[in-house]
Amino acid sequence: MSLTFARIAWTTALCSALVGCGHSIGRDAPHGTVLNPPRPAATFDLPATTGGTFDLAASKGHLVVLYFGFTHCADTCPQTLAHINAALKDARLTEARAVFVTIDPRRDTIAAERAFFAKAAVRAIGVTGTRAQLAPIWKAYGVSVQPQPTDIAHSDYIYAIDAAGRLREVLHADVPVVALAADLRALARVQ
Repeated sequence: MSLTFARIAWTTALCSALVGCGHSIGRDAPHGTVLNPPRPAATFDLPATTGGTFDLAASKGHLVVLYFGFTHCADTCPQTLAHINAALKDARLTEARAVFVTIDPRRDTIAAERAFFAKAAVRAIGVTGTRAQLAPIWKAYGVSVQPQPTDIAHSDYIYAIDAAGRLREVLHADVPVVALAADLRALARVQ
């Protein structure tokens, strides 16, 4: 088992271990791993495509859908962002924030992230920084980052953070849009 797959397996096992017995966050939900009890989301305050910095802790009051990826990704990252955007639109969560945290700080500047969002036709807040700033965030969320000769292998999860700043659910990026929308809609109703 490669280090990447071992880390992904560890992250999945950790998420499964954090799930407790209790009620789901929605009638047809959950479609991912629900953290019960939820835990405070690891916060960060880094340069963002919105101008200035994005402070996750200051996002309380808003549902945040967090995804880790990179702008030179040919398929998975833009597809996942489009998937998140479609789910937020389907769920009618106009105040929710889709946040994209880079795993490629060497190439992913603010300008590169803005161009990537425009090309992929998605709305998101792009976050970048130095590897030293980002590595603790990757670790806090269990994100595996493995540079390859022509690509970057990484874990592919969507993290749903409620309006109180708590990590509530971790979903695999291939969850259907309607399922993701149902979970996010249910999560938006949770206090």
